[in-house]
Amino acid sequence: MIASTLTMTLHENFDTRNAYETAINRVIQSAVKNVCIFDFNLADSGYNSPQRIQLLRNFLRLGSTNRLTIILHETDYLTKYCPRMMNLLSQFSHAIRIEQTGNQPRQRQDSFVVADSRHCVRRFHYDHFRGQMAWNDDAICISLVQQFDELDKNSDSVISATTLGL
Repeated sequence: MIASTLTMTLHENFDTRNAYETAINRVIQSAVKNVCIFDFNLADSGYNSPQRIQLLRNFLRLGSTNRLTIILHETDYLTKYCPRMMNLLSQFSHAIRIEQTGNQPRQRQDSFVVADSRHCVRRFHYDHFRGQMAWNDDAICISLVQQFDELDKNSDSVISATTLGL
């Protein structure tokens, strides 16, 4: 019975900042190989909190092939107000890639986190905390990964671990 509950598809709706951040933490904690994050600027998502940084650090330490890819519409908040995330980038520069969307995909107003194409959190609009966490839902997660890949094609690498970008 326990094994079946671990593989059941589960959807949980949320509408508060705390529930949103908790859902992101759960998804990141479940990651084994890759985490894809798409957000407007990371300002409302807890990415400078010690707990979130520790979860990301633990994930990146799990294996040398683990990857974290972040695509943002705006990067100023990250570079100015997220020193913990920037420190993590310098420690794991081989495993973290941060991109900024080009002009065309900026019409997207949602944000999401996907772990291993299995678990995800999606906030329907970056101005509101209403969204859904999907657990063991390949269909939703694969769709988000495909959208992420499309965003990635139209994005530019703008943040690196060194000042010169080397």
